[in-house]
Amino acid sequence: MNITETETYESGIYQIELTDPVIGGEDGIANLQAKQLANRTNWLKAVYQKIIDGTTLIEKAVKLATARKISLGGILTGFANFDGSADITLNATMTDGALTIAKTNGLQAALNSKMESIGSASTTAQGIIEIATNAEVAAGTDVSRAVTPAGLKNSIGALNAGIGVGEIGIPAFLAYNSAGASISVGQLIAGSNLLYTGIGVWNTGGNYLYDHKMSGSPSGTWKALGYSYGVANTYSATLFIRVA
Repeated sequence: MNITETETYESGIYQIELTDPVIGGEDGIANLQAKQLANRTNWLKAVYQKIIDGTTLIEKAVKLATARKISLGGILTGFANFDGSADITLNATMTDGALTIAKTNGLQAALNSKMESIGSASTTAQGIIEIATNAEVAAGTDVSRAVTPAGLKNSIGALNAGIGVGEIGIPAFLAYNSAGASISVGQLIAGSNLLYTGIGVWNTGGNYLYDHKMSGSPSGTWKALGYSYGVANTYSATLFIRVA
């Protein structure tokens, strides 16, 4: 039979005297010392176990006996000394060019996947947009590509160069081919009633003479942008723009 142990810290271990009778059993004098030592051992085990499992918090050192140097590695450099007496701040420095996509595990794959998940931009949705070429800008049919200022300038220049005289939206200096007729601002006149014209001015003996030549009727309908008062036997002329 084993000695019954208790979780007790015995204040002392009994010394068996010469006069003590050797008696066994649970309370026998012969087992007293072993029982007291067993109780102490059981008590120490319980205390230790409570420290291990966090039930009992032990006292902590205020600071380390020897300070430790904490250093950064890899693409970062920096260090700080720590002795436990206070918090520390570690200032990190990165060398220019040290961080690359190749050094960030999985970043390139994640970026590629993200780009693949983003659709093309449109008038109703955000997305990736492609810059249109000069040819695509000039064609004017694409609805998904963006136009740069340089591309727009090139397209406008090419468009203006291709616009012919007398086309819709193009102004011209025209004369009403009806002698004595006046022209009012905003008046619409058929091209068949107008003639291309120009004004000439010259000096004859100190007198300035004005004259204009008229030749060729334009097509379409024209809107007067100015006013010209008709006088008998003269032809009124002003700036027009073709509207139809």
